[in-house]
Amino acid sequence: MNMDAVTNRKENQMNTKRPQTSLWLHLLCPTALLLGGLVTAADPIVPQVQYAIVISVDGLGGVYLSNLFARVDNTYPIPNFKRLKNEGASTLWAHIDNNNWETLPNHASIVTARPQVGTNGHNWTINSRDPYVGETIHSVKGSYVAGVFDVAHDNGLRTGMYANKTKFSLFDTNASYPGGGSYNAIYGAVDTTGVDNGRDKIDNTYINTALGGIVVNTFIAQQKTNAMQYAFLHINEPDSNGHSYGWGSATWNSSVVTVDTMLGKIFKLIEQDIPAMTSNTIIILTADHGNQDNPPTGAHRYAVPFFVWGPGVAAGADLYTLNAGTRRVASSYPMTTYGGMQPIRNAEANNLALQVLGLGPIPGSTFNYAQELKIALPPTLVIAGITYDGQGTFTISGTADRSGEVVLWTTPSLTATAWTPIQTNNVSSGVPFSFPVPQGADPQAFFRLTGQ
Repeated sequence: MNMDAVTNRKENQMNTKRPQTSLWLHLLCPTALLLGGLVTAADPIVPQVQYAIVISVDGLGGVYLSNLFARVDNTYPIPNFKRLKNEGASTLWAHIDNNNWETLPNHASIVTARPQVGTNGHNWTINSRDPYVGETIHSVKGSYVAGVFDVAHDNGLRTGMYANKTKFSLFDTNASYPGGGSYNAIYGAVDTTGVDNGRDKIDNTYINTALGGIVVNTFIAQQKTNAMQYAFLHINEPDSNGHSYGWGSATWNSSVVTVDTMLGKIFKLIEQDIPAMTSNTIIILTADHGNQDNPPTGAHRYAVPFFVWGPGVAAGADLYTLNAGTRRVASSYPMTTYGGMQPIRNAEANNLALQVLGLGPIPGSTFNYAQELKIALPPTLVIAGITYDGQGTFTISGTADRSGEVVLWTTPSLTATAWTPIQTNNVSSGVPFSFPVPQGADPQAFFRLTGQ
């Protein structure tokens, strides 16, 4: 009798869209066999950082940005967008809300991680005017609608919102824009998480309609003075120029170059100006819509970019490839249902931001509520040995090049259709691991290590 351990090469070749492999262990009897060089991959663990910056670039349609990436000349240089793409995980084919392509309803979705309509929706529909005094997301919904600012603030983090349109007073007010204020000291919820940090969920609020980067410059200046762990930035250049000159026009393209310059300043803030943010910050950039006025196709209006950049993020990775099995590119633009496997949504941004900050999801949210959107490559496991203790337990030992999670499955026969998970184990980068595997009562058993 013997015990075989073989790499499932067929599965590796066929499953090219998943960044993982599987190690199969066929255990037939109590014996021992040391192996070297066999590898498998496990679930990635989302990197943890102390700072998250979520940026929404108003009107930055994914189709149009794709055209700029595809240019071979240097008429419209966008080196910092290329950094986001080449050094992070991304897609240009995220989807906005199914039922709305306007600025404020979609930003309500981004802030609350909810769709616009339905029982679970935020139900905010107004876009043509600023909110009235006392008119909040909660007053329209008829109940409190938690947002990213609730979770970050109530867990003791400093927060900020920097917006390029006055209607963003929906989220917080100031002396110039008193309408709305869903998360201010009057309408924000009571903090019941740990220490009471008060009802005002947004520490720094700045609203200015001037283009050219004043919103980003103000954020940078205030971040240097008293750093926020979570900041939300809204930039209006592409939307303003899209309405005035047309999406994809020379002026619109130049407005994206202007935004790129702003991104360069944010990179400098992280990498040079504030040492605590270096290698400790994740940027998430998305948009609220594409071409609102005359889109040639639905994708020109509903497809938007989604970039994730920072330590531990898979460099140059496609987000749909990383999330094969849980996300797929939209079957149509717009999607007509929230049922079944969904595209990556712009409104997943803030539950992801909270996750990398080590916090749970927004209460009542639906987009990425499970916080399972993958942004990191799975670790590679090097199996160093498999031993038997003579008492019915095998032990698999080895090392991993990244931290992650691995699931051990078993089946009594390869002709069986069902594999049963029996263990979930965490592995740490460079730290030896060992997994005990009970032999069980069956005369033979097959095991595999795989990511989900």
